[in-house]
Amino acid sequence: MKKYDKARNYLISLGAKKSEIKPYFWLFYKITGIDGKPIVFENPLKILILQTFIGSIFFYGAVWLILHSYESFNYITLIYTSLSYGFISGLFLAANIIFTVKNLKLSGWKQWKE
Repeated sequence: MKKYDKARNYLISLGAKKSEIKPYFWLFYKITGIDGKPIVFENPLKILILQTFIGSIFFYGAVWLILHSYESFNYITLIYTSLSYGFISGLFLAANIIFTVKNLKLSGWKQWKE
């Protein structure tokens, strides 16, 4: 059993969704093999900033791949749109974390490790 599997199993028994117990940016942790703490124990402001940055990059890349061949393609509009998408998705993710922590009545990560 991995380091944080016991905590994740307990969070599932409390009623947390599987997406809420994965570490944030789970693909990074899956590729590197590092075991990260569940997303519900992350700071919502940190998640907002990371999601704004990562979500904006992925959105920009996806839209650029689809629309770059059109003549009326405007890069400035795409930058503003991708930043808006990243920020709004970050707000939803941070709010989801805050509401999950309130509903499950979770304490800090340091107390959970003990």
